[in-house]
Amino acid sequence: MKLAARSGALAWGSWALLVVSLMHTEACTEAIDVQPVAASALEVLEVRRMDTLLPGSGLRLRTRGVIDDETVTSPQLVVRDESGAVLFEISGPITDGEELVFYLPVEGVLDITPGSHVLSVQLKQGESASEPSLVPCFIAHQMETTLFEMPSGTFHREEALLLGAEGLLTAGEGSALLELEGVFERDDGSSGPVETDLFIDLVDPLDRTRGQVRLGVDIGGVSPGTFTGIARVHTYSVTGHSSTSEPYPVEWAFTPPVLFGAESARVALGQYLPLYGAGLLGGGESSGVTLVRIEGQASAGGRAMAPFGPTTLYVDWVSDSEVLLPIEPMVKSGELVSALFGGARCSFSGTVTPVVSAGGEEIDGGSLSVEFDVTGGRQAVVVRFLSTFTQSLQRFGLSLAEPRLKEVVFERIESIYEGFAVEVFAEAPADTMPSAIATLDIGGPDPNGIGLFGYDNTPGKDVGNLRLSDSIGGSNAEVQEDGAPGYGGVFIESYLWWSSHPGLSLDRPSGAPPVDPLFDEIFDGVRSTPATLDEVEGLGSPERVATVQRALAALGSIIGETAAHELGHSFGLAQPHGSKTAFHSLFPGAGCLMDGGFDRPLAERAGQAGATLTVLCGDEAEYLSIVLPVD
Repeated sequence: MKLAARSGALAWGSWALLVVSLMHTEACTEAIDVQPVAASALEVLEVRRMDTLLPGSGLRLRTRGVIDDETVTSPQLVVRDESGAVLFEISGPITDGEELVFYLPVEGVLDITPGSHVLSVQLKQGESASEPSLVPCFIAHQMETTLFEMPSGTFHREEALLLGAEGLLTAGEGSALLELEGVFERDDGSSGPVETDLFIDLVDPLDRTRGQVRLGVDIGGVSPGTFTGIARVHTYSVTGHSSTSEPYPVEWAFTPPVLFGAESARVALGQYLPLYGAGLLGGGESSGVTLVRIEGQASAGGRAMAPFGPTTLYVDWVSDSEVLLPIEPMVKSGELVSALFGGARCSFSGTVTPVVSAGGEEIDGGSLSVEFDVTGGRQAVVVRFLSTFTQSLQRFGLSLAEPRLKEVVFERIESIYEGFAVEVFAEAPADTMPSAIATLDIGGPDPNGIGLFGYDNTPGKDVGNLRLSDSIGGSNAEVQEDGAPGYGGVFIESYLWWSSHPGLSLDRPSGAPPVDPLFDEIFDGVRSTPATLDEVEGLGSPERVATVQRALAALGSIIGETAAHELGHSFGLAQPHGSKTAFHSLFPGAGCLMDGGFDRPLAERAGQAGATLTVLCGDEAEYLSIVLPVD
């Protein structure tokens, strides 16, 4: 019977009644004298564990109030017996999803008499402590294993096979292996002996009866064929105890790998084309490797379809059922094109075939008919908000608006580049090669000490956006060699120089803007009285909410426009067809994104009523429609 601890904590006054009702072996049932603990927000909401606890078993706690900060001591679990005596204190939990997992010490469990018990667990962190929670359990020092279910049938390599057993061990308790002995007969008539061990993983960390193994190349290599033999489960406990099940007959037929689907018919330079199938190898050095052979007809640069391939390509392995075909970009005649097809915009119609190899063997799998288009350049940008950004928000009175402010920044960048293949992310997108992802840092003070709003510290004007992995942020020694500022990114603290009272303990730097009364009009209300969470969410007096919302929208717009401007430099703006050393508009105009800093008034950057909306000017839009076209 599985006895799960109730959510929350049981009062110590209920201890005796609970012990009497649950214990089947001799136990202390009188009330326990426990020293009271200070009230705390630290709570244990639920304790989950195996039906039977062994040395090294894990207690899985769902908690509230735990502080996840390197500057704060990690949580500790105090475990007491029925008498209230401390059995052990456990430090260093691991985090698994929303749970903290504490592993019971081996020697500590061996000191407990096997049988039914009711343990008390109490979570501590620093000076805080939760109320004790009662955990009924059965404790054993060792466990025997049996294998009662093992399917036979047809499988692909690396496919997961589920088995039923008793006495499987989980992490902390030891390990469990599936021992195989038998013969593998290949479809070509040759055969050879098989003697190997497969690691057993639990399907559920709290269920000892269900495990899974991966049927890899250790069973006869990569060739199709049939394994006939026996399987045994062997467990090794952290105490040194081992147990082996009775043999179980199995027969497994292995088929070649196969591809049966592609995710998309349109893919940009630097993106992946996901291919789905079965029996795809690549989980480690000993697991083999998967390549893809592509053959058919292709066109590039407006030419007619022509025979293409066969060409064998490396792919990025995700799992036995998914690989990623990279659409590698390369520079050709000053243009970014597909390394595979030779053009920026290409079409392909044909087949892709998985080719797997391991141990000197190589076989072809089942082919997949595909048609896809390479749509040209696309720029993925990961925007990283630094810790200095969070700190500097306090100076604007908008600390509690940080999540919403980040959303406004993203919205502003995306609106400026709407209609072009520019996508902004908080984390690296899985569908894009790392070499095709740019990064932009948004921080607080200008580390260059100049008072700049932002700075593109990538090396040189990238006309054609040939570098997809520019990093605007950190320090760039190559840029510093010619005396230019080395630190790049967006620096929001510099906006305070627009104020008549910036509140910065610095002399006004050379790059600071002139004072603009509009800044204090927008921000004084929140700088003097920081915005509350309710006000950020639009709750409160209309006048106050209007003040907070105006400041939030204005700051988000300013940051977003600065970010878009620095990205523009990275994309090869401004004057894309002009001088390599021209980085701003030749003729400044109202609302032009790539105007120099002193040519962009605050009202425009902040998106204020009556100000000109920020746009690309001159030949910038035409240029971007060529290098970063939308499908």
